[in-house]
Amino acid sequence: KDVLDEMKRTLNEEVTSRLDNATDSLRYKIREQLVYMRDKLADPNSIFRDSLFGNVESLVDLAPKLNVTGNQRIEQLTLGMRELLVDPNAVRQNVSLRANLVSKLNDLLAI
Repeated sequence: KDVLDEMKRTLNEEVTSRLDNATDSLRYKIREQLVYMRDKLADPNSIFRDSLFGNVESLVDLAPKLNVTGNQRIEQLTLGMRELLVDPNAVRQNVSLRANLVSKLNDLLAI
């Protein structure tokens, strides 16, 4: 009985550890992308590709599927990232929109 209980405890710890690592990895990937996007958009002389927004869109699609623990921060970040999905050409042409996105990115990075 003691051996079985020890095996269950060890297995539960291993599963919990792996889930925590997966959640941390996803949060890191999201943060990394948001920092990159913010830095690109904050520099008015920076040239960016449409893929800057496409990469965020991919994370918006993927994050809920990878958030197997239902982490609230990841859910908040995903909702916030949806607001960043605008036409890249509009961002190139509209300084105000670009500044607004930088502000939203800073807010997301504070989560």
